[in-house]
Order: sequence, then C-alpha cells, then structure tokens
Amino acid sequence: MAEERFGSYLVYRRLQQKVHLFWRFCEKGAQKASVASGQPITRESFASRLVGRRPSGAPVMRAPATDDTQLADDDLSNNNFRFSNPTPVVTLKDGTKASSAFPPPIADPNGRTCPFVVHIRKVNPRDDPTDGGTLNRLMLRRGIPYGPPQDRAKLLEDDGIDRGLLFMAYQGAIADQFQFVTHTWVNQADAPHHGDPETGHDPLISQKVGARFIRLPIDGDVDRDQQIDLPEDPWVVMTGGGYFFTPSVSALAGPLTDEISSSPRRRRSRTGGQRQAARQSAQRRAAGPRNTRGARR
Repeated sequence: MAEERFGSYLVYRRLQQKVHLFWRFCEKGAQKASVASGQPITRESFASRLVGRRPSGAPVMRAPATDDTQLADDDLSNNNFRFSNPTPVVTLKDGTKASSAFPPPIADPNGRTCPFVVHIRKVNPRDDPTDGGTLNRLMLRRGIPYGPPQDRAKLLEDDGIDRGLLFMAYQGAIADQFQFVTHTWVNQADAPHHGDPETGHDPLISQKVGARFIRLPIDGDVDRDQQIDLPEDPWVVMTGGGYFFTPSVSALAGPLTDEISSSPRRRRSRTGGQRQAARQSAQRRAAGPRNTRGARR
C-alpha cells in the first residue's frame, strides 16, 4: 500500500530562538548600513529586511517605508502580494475588493524592496522564477510560539528564558517539499534566485556548515549592495522534532482499517463483527473534535 494515497506527512520542529543575539546582529548591521548609505537605518528596519515583514507582521512588499499595524491586522491584505509581478485585484463573493484599503504592492523583480535573501522570499518565492517551479514545493505551515515574548525594552539582553517556535508543516512528500526547501533554497547562496553575485543564505534558519552570508541592497545602486557575514552560531536552533504520517479521515474509516483487518493474523483472530466494530471505532475517532490555528508567511 502506498501510504501517501491515504494521508499527508507532518514535519514537526521545536525551534529555540536566541532573540537577544538576533537583535544584537541587527543593531550592528543597522549601524553599518547607515554609514554605507548615508541615511539613518533603525535596527527594526534592518531586521525587517532579513525577515521580509515588519515587527507588526506587515509585509515589506506592502509596507516598504515604515510599519503599518492596520495592514498587519487585515487578513485580506497582509498576505496578499506577489514579488516579481503586479498583484492582481481580488474581488470577493460579496463584491468587495480585497486589500482596497491599502496601496497595492509595487512589483519587485530585482529584489530591491524585498531582497531575494530575506526569509519569506527564500522559503516561498511565490511568483519568482525558480528551477522546477514553486507550487510543488508549497506546504501547509503553522507556527506556534512557546515561552514568553522578550521584553522589547531589553531586546539586547540575555534573560535566560527558553523561547521559540513550534513549527509544523503538512505536505505530500517530505523530500520534495520540506527537505528540498530547507536543504536547497535555505542553505544555498544562489537559490532559489540565481544571481551574480549570489544573494546569500537564509538569515534565520540556514544551517550550512561553513561561512554564511547575506547580500542586502541599501539603495538603488547594485554596486553598493552590502555583503554581510552571518555569525557562526545561528539564532534559531532545532532542539527536537520528527516526521509523522497523518492518515486522512476517509482512510481511517476505510482502507487502513481494511488493511489491518485483512492481515493473516487479524483474519484468524477477528470475527466479522469485531472487524465491523473496529471500523466504526475508527470512524468515531476520525470524526472527533479538531482545532486549527492560522499563520502567515
């Protein structure tokens, strides 16, 4: 039996986040970028160009100059953007146009607004051209924070508290989706965007052995782009995880129960009534309460 016909694969990761080290890097990076550009650059602005979103969650593609908390809170707009091409206007069933309350994102095919190396463009290039396309690499991802948020007045201090993210992703093939994205797009300096010079490694989750770097624009002149070395010790550290198979409701109610029941040992030990009871039990479990939480990237 091919299990993938009857469910999805779940990847789970417990990701510890060293928040103070990330912000120390952003503090120094912002100072260097300010000197190179001749313009003041805050650590929050510098951090946004590593993540691809402002501290509120507003995407840099739609909030290129400053943070926008209203945009961040609008679920019809905070994830409605493309990178390389104009973002189409989406009309909802009730006739309203999504994202009409905010200026539309401006296409960024050269990676000047949202650099190619930023986390959200590395792991989900959206409409950017890639080898093999993007759609077959997509996953259903959810991130649940654990631990208390760090005091924003003490971001540069190590408070000794364990905090981070519980990451989960559903997909049809781990090798073609999660592993490909993390091993190839995240850990290679010339992927998924192929450029000369290379744009660098994912600043948040890359785990390449050896030197890692990012290349960030500071203005419209490509020759003035800044190449910055990433620290040897990453800010995000995996402390646990696993790969799991999650059967579908229909599989629990049918094929998987039939497979178990039809094994030689089961055939000898179970009567027809027992097999029917087992199937009904699987159906009841499959119909149990479920809870989902949303996230964006």
